[in-house]
Amino acid sequence: MSAQAGRLWALSILDNGNYVPVAGLRTRSFKADNTNIDVTTADSPGRWRELLGGAGIQSLEIDASGIFQQDASAKLLFQAATTSTIHTMRLVTPGTQIDGDFLVDSYEESGPYNDATTFTAKLLSSGQPTFTYS
Repeated sequence: MSAQAGRLWALSILDNGNYVPVAGLRTRSFKADNTNIDVTTADSPGRWRELLGGAGIQSLEIDASGIFQQDASAKLLFQAATTSTIHTMRLVTPGTQIDGDFLVDSYEESGPYNDATTFTAKLLSSGQPTFTYS
């Protein structure tokens, strides 16, 4: 498997039928999580933990940070955070596209005196996302 450049990742928000890229992204990551269900009993072989497959809660979390820009796409992310509404978003990485509904769980802006304003955001999936592999 060859290395992949992080700069090729893109996060977009669906607005009026079009995906609008979130401006100024510098870092992005995603985490798929499967909450397991422990079904271990006193009768489990060797007292080893046993898990129930295909059960539990699945979730997807996206973290993004970058430079805040005074354009429509950055304002969409800020608006989603301050209104606590769910938006359809797309994360594209080399070889994978993830489409789904996400809630902006947290959003933070900071601005040093002599530097650009930065932001960080955490997005939580709501419902089942779609994964497309190329």
